[in-house]
Amino acid sequence: SNTNQKPKYDYYGDDILFFTMKAIEYNSNTKSIEVEHVSLVLGHNFLITFQEEGNIDIFSEINDRLKSGIGKVRKYNVDYLFFQMVDIMIDNYLEVIQKIDEDLDVLENSIINNPHSNSQNLLYSHKREINLMRKFTMPVREMLNSIVLFNENNLFHKNTKLYLRDAQDHAQQVVEMLDTNREMI
Repeated sequence: SNTNQKPKYDYYGDDILFFTMKAIEYNSNTKSIEVEHVSLVLGHNFLITFQEEGNIDIFSEINDRLKSGIGKVRKYNVDYLFFQMVDIMIDNYLEVIQKIDEDLDVLENSIINNPHSNSQNLLYSHKREINLMRKFTMPVREMLNSIVLFNENNLFHKNTKLYLRDAQDHAQQVVEMLDTNREMI
């Protein structure tokens, strides 16, 4: 798949879902977001994942649970594993936003105390990062909405759809936080 594409999903026949989104991580040293492309291919009895580089290790918690047999991820169907992976990526969006918020607070004080500093450049850099995050969070929210509302192919069990709705709510929360940050800058 094209690693520069926006998040999207496609059904292939009645029994395969291709879902792609961005995994992100905040680099505290460079004050920037690192992005990797992640694709998931879900069938009734399988989940195949592709990660662009593998430099962002956000799935280690799931891997540990799978190896140890602990938690729901081993007990439930493969659609639950799909949910877990998407949810971890969305939760990571929330963590990145919180780190950006912390940086913005520091920048705001710096600009107030020293208006001629380089802080304004960092502020604009954060604005670009926020806009970039919004660009790939909005489609994820819409994709999850469609999957929850229009699950014609029955790839997702009833209980998993409830979990997906929770992930959809988290994606909505991310969009709202990004919008708030955009207004503040």
